[in-house]
Amino acid sequence: MTSDAEIQYHASGVLPAILDRGRIRVGITTFYPWAMPDRDGTWIGYNIDIATRLAEDMNVELEFVPAAYEKLNTALKNNRFDVMIAGTSTTTWRNLEVNITTPYVRHSVSIVTSRKLEGVIEATDDLNKSDVVVLRSGLEGANTAKRLYPRAQDTLIKDDAQCFQAILDGTAHAFHCIAPKASLIMLQYPDLFYVPPALHPIVIQQAGISVRKGDPDILNYLDNWLLQHRSDGWLEARWHYWSKTTEWFDRVENNPYVLG
Repeated sequence: MTSDAEIQYHASGVLPAILDRGRIRVGITTFYPWAMPDRDGTWIGYNIDIATRLAEDMNVELEFVPAAYEKLNTALKNNRFDVMIAGTSTTTWRNLEVNITTPYVRHSVSIVTSRKLEGVIEATDDLNKSDVVVLRSGLEGANTAKRLYPRAQDTLIKDDAQCFQAILDGTAHAFHCIAPKASLIMLQYPDLFYVPPALHPIVIQQAGISVRKGDPDILNYLDNWLLQHRSDGWLEARWHYWSKTTEWFDRVENNPYVLG
């Protein structure tokens, strides 16, 4: 519970409030491999690495505040946490609600299909047919579907493993994947899945750290913090670990990239 004194202090800015409290509260949401519990229940992932390093560099303690994806912006605006590091895409509609830093990662949206459909699904025209089922596991892909393959059966299944399994079972033709899903499933099962070169990527997105509006100091600090760690290669190195290797696979249960 936030005290009246802290609410009043927040009027002077999030940055001094964090330093005075000695703790930064970071909003996160479960999103493999961005943020997820390991086998011991400890949060790990790319967003977790960023939050941990941020707290270390600020010399403050770190508190994670999990929230459902669709409630993140509201929770931030209601002061449930100080900053949001959740892998959310930088969009103009989201920017109307919260301020967003320069990106800590630019990533692709790609199409994954079955290796059996290599040569059959190679371009958006191959998807844009009424008998083609294209899956997505998140809400944001709906606009892309309407723009690039409006005739396809755009289907939402909020479980990545189920989407991949549907591709193998033949009940769906393609999976609209936000990075690094495509690269990770291809590392694990290159003989079963296929990413058409012309559909990798279909969209480029970027993710930044979100903060409440009206506070330029915290936004400036985070932008410069990200600039420093882009320049020294740390952000790229951590993204490579989580998006281009399988070294972390055994650290988590219910890994959507390891099919049963």
